[in-house]
Amino acid sequence: MSHRVTEMNPGQGFAANFVTAGLVIGASGLGLPVSTTHVSCGTLFGIGAVTRQAHWKTIATILLAWVTTLPLAGALGAAFFLASRAASSPLRRRLRERSNGEIPSTLSNGDPFSESSTLSSEGSLQRSLSRCCRWTSFYSHAFSSR
Repeated sequence: MSHRVTEMNPGQGFAANFVTAGLVIGASGLGLPVSTTHVSCGTLFGIGAVTRQAHWKTIATILLAWVTTLPLAGALGAAFFLASRAASSPLRRRLRERSNGEIPSTLSNGDPFSESSTLSSEGSLQRSLSRCCRWTSFYSHAFSSR
């Protein structure tokens, strides 16, 4: 990877790794989340800029990937969420029909996608487990034969 970003000798490669390690350890000590890959690429960009041997086309490609990854991941996540919510709508209807219009107590809010939890909201693990239990109950009621 490094040779695609810039030409360097072994000493410059050591310096890049040393600076990367120092920045990641320092950020961790302060409790700051950092990406080792981003920090490492940043040190390579710096070496390339200082030595004037940077391959700017490669650097531009990497920067473009960094800028587009987060919005694209968010958009895809939202699309899959909405698709799964739309797909579950007929299942909820079927559940209501099978239970004579009453939602089982495990689905007190009638929506397994809901963020509200039947457990106390002491932590995200409990909320996640609660959602998982509601999903399991939802599918077992929707597909059980009477």
